Amino acid sequence: MKLSEFLKKIGGKLESIVTYSGKDAMKAVESDGDALMYVKEQTPEVCLKAVESDGCALRYVKEQTPEVCLKAVEKNGYALQYVKEQTPEVCLKAVESNGYALMYVKEQTPEVCLKAVEKNGDALRYVKEQTPEVCLKAVEKNGCALMYVKEQTPEVCLKAVESNGYALQYVKEQTPEVCLKAVEKNGDALMYVKEQTPEVCLKAVEKNGDALQYVNASIFEADGNTKKRQTCTHCGGSGEIEE
Repeated sequence: MKLSEFLKKIGGKLESIVTYSGKDAMKAVESDGDALMYVKEQTPEVCLKAVESDGCALRYVKEQTPEVCLKAVEKNGYALQYVKEQTPEVCLKAVESNGYALMYVKEQTPEVCLKAVEKNGDALRYVKEQTPEVCLKAVEKNGCALMYVKEQTPEVCLKAVESNGYALQYVKEQTPEVCLKAVEKNGDALMYVKEQTPEVCLKAVEKNGDALQYVNASIFEADGNTKKRQTCTHCGGSGEIEE
């Protein structure tokens, strides 16, 4: 709703809206950065104080300066969306504050992308051109960021499950090594192992006894020490014998 529409609806007048100036303006924005929208004559000091209080108050700054923009994204990375002229320095500062601010970076660089996933692994979803280095750093921070990796490699998958065993659910081509590493990290990750082996199952329950519920018992049927129940033809008794 536009301001004019709002005033018409409530029967108010523009001059009735509270405005701030001078010392009152400084106190107002210090208390609430969004109060900047009511400041008649903005000064660099007032604007700086406003974004220090609330980074997204940058949306109300009439004349943005590099200093104000830097301070805004430092306070709140998402304030990057209100920066009129982005610079590498501002973008870097934004993703350092919040990796997800990468979604607002107009011209991504390897350095900015790397810094973003170092802060938040899931920010990988916003990386336009993925590199092995960026992917590795992302899954190292958050194993489940593997779901956003476009081209998985054995190295990336291994790093992902080392960080979080449950990331195994996102591994497209499972290997014995990756599965073993996953259950070593989280025994319950056994639930995502497509082809279980005795070694993987044993490692899983060693890590977490509750993982036993995910063991496919059929893989042990071929074990040489399996027992078979037989009935005696002479006395009718029964018992287990090892084959």
